[in-house]
Amino acid sequence: MAFSTDQLRSLLNNENGVASNNRYAVFLPTISGTPKPGGGTATYNGTMEDLNYLCTSASIPGKTIATIDRNIGLEPVKVANGYDLPPVSLTFYLTGQYSARKYFQEWIECVISREPPFTAGFLSDYGKQVTIEQRDKQNKKIFGVKLEKSYPLSINEIQLNNQPQASASELTVTLAYSHYTTF
Repeated sequence: MAFSTDQLRSLLNNENGVASNNRYAVFLPTISGTPKPGGGTATYNGTMEDLNYLCTSASIPGKTIATIDRNIGLEPVKVANGYDLPPVSLTFYLTGQYSARKYFQEWIECVISREPPFTAGFLSDYGKQVTIEQRDKQNKKIFGVKLEKSYPLSINEIQLNNQPQASASELTVTLAYSHYTTF
């Protein structure tokens, strides 16, 4: 089949152009009231909508099929025996109130207690749903994923230095999840 720019142009017109990586929305869960394994419950006083606006980058997860080799006669065949879900990274602007850091600090303290003896909470308590949506130029949802039973796996360090500020401070968080659904 020969390449045709007219066919490509027609396809892109019919499919509303190409997807833009900078058009997305992230919806984080409310964590207030989530029990902490060290005692007490999470309290986050900020609004979730404001925190969602601070997200500067997100990723839609992939899925890798795990296989084992099996010989059928003399022919080697790969047979599926599971799957792997890579963690999802989210990056947020840090405000003067450190709202994103405070939110994820509270959430991660629902996973593992902050003081010795370090105890783990229950996934049924701290596992929450996070939604990531790809949007089109009219801000309509064109694809989305719901990360089920997700929780912060890591909160990356924040570099501080005495250099002139050239950009806004950011926080990157890695989320684990049990599975995801698409919509």
